[in-house]
Amino acid sequence: MTNRRDRGNETQRMYETFNESARTAVVAAQEHARELRSLRITPAHVLVGALAQPDQELTVTVLSAHGITRDGLLAELASLPQISEAEWEADEPVSARQRQVRAERVRDAKPLPPGEKPPVPFSRNAKRILELALYEAMRYSELDIGAQYLVLGILQVDDPATVAVLGGADVVEAAEAELRAALEAAA
Repeated sequence: MTNRRDRGNETQRMYETFNESARTAVVAAQEHARELRSLRITPAHVLVGALAQPDQELTVTVLSAHGITRDGLLAELASLPQISEAEWEADEPVSARQRQVRAERVRDAKPLPPGEKPPVPFSRNAKRILELALYEAMRYSELDIGAQYLVLGILQVDDPATVAVLGGADVVEAAEAELRAALEAAA
């Protein structure tokens, strides 16, 4: 059985196979989630980051044809309820095990500069899209994971909130099929 630390190491190794575009997309997702005071980074945050990458013209074109744009996503995410500044700053109640895990992380972590907040954690589905991106890169025989594979992962993961933000299951399914066809034609 793998423990959380092993899974974290696996995620770190996978992240190392991301190309610059995918890494920048993930960092942008973290920044958008923090700006919006989201409790978790969602697949929609990652999509916003991916669509901002300059090498994603094909992805942007395909998704735009289905009404999915970066600006539209940002507006949708901004319209979702945000947590208050007090809630953002407050510590939530935790179990003894969670306190132990946090203590281990604090012990192993480098101190943050004054005024800097800790990173926003990924939601379960956002973590899942990172795995799906790896599978998609392998499917297309790529050695590194690009932002277009993050987008394919987003379009595959069954995340009701993201599907709603993107315009529904039919739109997501059609966008995925068209993006796959465009990537195969470009290969």
